[in-house]
Order: sequence, then structure tokens, then C-alpha cells
Amino acid sequence: MVWEGDAPVILQSGRMVPTLNLQRCLSGSLGAVRYWSSLNMMPTEPCHDALSRLGDDEMGRLLDEAGEERFRLKADCFAAGMYEEPPSQVL
Repeated sequence: MVWEGDAPVILQSGRMVPTLNLQRCLSGSLGAVRYWSSLNMMPTEPCHDALSRLGDDEMGRLLDEAGEERFRLKADCFAAGMYEEPPSQVL
């Protein structure tokens, strides 16, 4: 994986390895990608009892918020893809 570039990498053994250009797949700057990839995304507590701890309203709010964030991320990905490909291919 590389941030930018398409040339395959040739290992010392002579084996050619394909390259994945992350800049085409991810929206944002390299600095933003580094920041987000450095975050610990693992929850610090189990979720199995979240509903009983938080209640219906708070749990619903959290799930709505997570769904909206997931939708925004997908929309950003589609928008970034349309700079590279025709919309019919991206969708």
C-alpha cells in the first residue's frame, strides 16, 4: 500500500507485488488519514449491557448518530470515486 503511485513494487527476490494507491480510495489528506488510523477504535467497555445502562432514548440516539456517520462516510467515498470514474461505474 502506498499513498500515491501505481507502479508495482519489485522485491529483492525479483517477485513483483501489486500496489494499492490509498489516495484514490480515501478522502482527505494524508495527515487526516494518519490521525484517524492512529486512534484506538476498540471500545473500552463491553457493549452487551449498553441498553440497560443507557436506556432506550440514549441508545437510539447513539445508533442514529452512528448510522448518520456511516452514511456520510459512504457518500464521501462515492463523491471521491466520481472524480476518477463515471458515476454509473461508481454507483
